[in-house]
Amino acid sequence: MNYQTLYTLDQTCQLLHLSTDQLQDELDNNNLRAIHFPFGDRIVGKDLKKYINKHQHTSRSKLSRRPAFITATILMLSTTAFAMSSFPAWQHVSVPPIKSVFSNYDSIEHIFTEWAPVDAPIQFNRFNDQSNVNSPGATHSIMSLQFNNEVAGGESFPWPLFVNLDTDHGSGDGVSGLFRLHNRDQGWSASTHMDGLAYGTGTTIGSNIEMLNLNQDNDSVFGLNIQSKAYEAKSAINIQTAPIGQNDPLWQPGMNGSWETGIRFQSGNGTESHIGTGIEFGPNTYGDRGIWLQGDFEAGIDLGQNNLRMNAQSKIEFEATGQVAMRYNPDTYRIEFLYGEEVIGFLNTSDRNVDLANHSSD
Repeated sequence: MNYQTLYTLDQTCQLLHLSTDQLQDELDNNNLRAIHFPFGDRIVGKDLKKYINKHQHTSRSKLSRRPAFITATILMLSTTAFAMSSFPAWQHVSVPPIKSVFSNYDSIEHIFTEWAPVDAPIQFNRFNDQSNVNSPGATHSIMSLQFNNEVAGGESFPWPLFVNLDTDHGSGDGVSGLFRLHNRDQGWSASTHMDGLAYGTGTTIGSNIEMLNLNQDNDSVFGLNIQSKAYEAKSAINIQTAPIGQNDPLWQPGMNGSWETGIRFQSGNGTESHIGTGIEFGPNTYGDRGIWLQGDFEAGIDLGQNNLRMNAQSKIEFEATGQVAMRYNPDTYRIEFLYGEEVIGFLNTSDRNVDLANHSSD
């Protein structure tokens, strides 16, 4: 008997060998408890187990004496039937908040209501207080989806998990999938983690985001939005080279984990791609530097056939302290060479054909 499974009244009758009227009598006499869902009454596996233990030696109980493998088959089919029958597509139902019916410990409200109360007709809650002593690297999971899609190169659209949100709310926050991480010690943690293992030649992407702005007047559509909400965080985007070790079974010579391009703007589907601004720092941003190249590059910035542009009075600095620089002064119409703030040389933009080597003008 699965403690964390919900059973319909019909499934319970089959498991207990009771008629519908007999089961209803047990419910009316509070010998067995049912939970009322919008899609029908359900009996929790742990309550059914208590009932079986209580009545298994009485004459009125007609409990199954089937072999274990037959009982396991019935439980599996019962769980599948519940999943298939309980959620008709796009049915408008009112679902009241309930306590978790899938839990192996009692008090969970303080965990799930720190920011906002959770209103969910189905909750899976698990508590673990055991470290991995004998099985290093073993995971603790609540739900695991395993899907092998073997179509021998044919067309297929394997989606192990599909989540769809359709909403027209005027205020509040709509989120298709919420992942929240509380990291309270020194261990490495990620709110979401994705692995992409490319064995063939097909395009392999760790995270694919496709945005469709269907309203021409909407100027707040973002492909990726990253916020820092408390103390200063280290990096908004951190791109690493982290090659697997030679003791890894996937390792082969030449695997150095490098990137050909860190950030790339590319046109899709063979079309031209308009980019208003490649990288923008808003007017209220500030700091020590906009772009910092600390590594060893053959060319720090390669502009190709593009121009380098800046506002007047901005400097091009030629060494680390910024003392030796060049700027354009719009007040004097001069290109000035500076040492500190002292002008050590200049070119009048009104002059023409100046021979800088002989300090003369034609």
